[in-house]
Amino acid sequence: VFVAEEEDGRIVGYATLRHFQNETETTFRAEYQVHPIRRGRGLEERILNRVYARAEERLGECKTEIVDFASSLVVPDNARRVILERFGMREVRRFWRMVRPTLNDIPEPHFPEGIITRAYRLGHDDELAHRADTEIFRDHWGHSDQPLEMWQHYVAQSSFKPELTVVAENPATREMGGFCTIAINAEENKRLGVKRGWIDILGVRRAYRKQGLGTALILAGLRNLHQAGLTQAALGCDSENLTGATRIYERVGFRVDRTRIAMRKRMRGPREDAARVSPQTVSYVSTL
Repeated sequence: VFVAEEEDGRIVGYATLRHFQNETETTFRAEYQVHPIRRGRGLEERILNRVYARAEERLGECKTEIVDFASSLVVPDNARRVILERFGMREVRRFWRMVRPTLNDIPEPHFPEGIITRAYRLGHDDELAHRADTEIFRDHWGHSDQPLEMWQHYVAQSSFKPELTVVAENPATREMGGFCTIAINAEENKRLGVKRGWIDILGVRRAYRKQGLGTALILAGLRNLHQAGLTQAALGCDSENLTGATRIYERVGFRVDRTRIAMRKRMRGPREDAARVSPQTVSYVSTL
């Protein structure tokens, strides 16, 4: 974490730098914020340079041929986009926050034959869920395998709601076919004046796909949120998701609420191909 201070000690900006690695590439992901009174006066560039220099110091630790420096911006923050592009970064992906504004009309879910559902059991389900999560998302863009301890840290957070989370299980094999984890950020809800729950992670293992399990899981999760007194739901997703999840979200009533653009700069390794954003994605986002 990097902090920018005025001479009187007031904090006017900060940045975080995180490190992710998979079998083929390493990413240093930087996010930063600058107080409005200091924007446009060069502080953003100074923070980026400082964080990038720290990433360069750690290049020797990276075991992969490819190393990238990444950041992001929320549409329509054109000022930040200009800063990142001047820094040599380019758009590589778009991610959506999708919102379902009401929870009063959720259809009853219909699960595939042979599947039972239950709540998440803290401790007991951790290893099963971690294995399922690793398999489900291994081929997703930007994914890197995480240790079991990271999953255990995730489910230990106060925002994670095991009693509302939906686990789909094959009783014959005791295999976890998929899950829909639920989170409620009480602090965010208080700040925004809303009663919102999050479909935090929706995943279906390959052997259980194309059977309607994903749709059933998200509907069950939404019904749980409604029964818990929430009035709206949100989720985050990759706009170019390979499994067609975005179509499921739209069918059950979610609409794009915010777009985040991932930006990247190659630090080491072969030169990247030109940025790829599908025409469908561009036209959809432009209507926001």
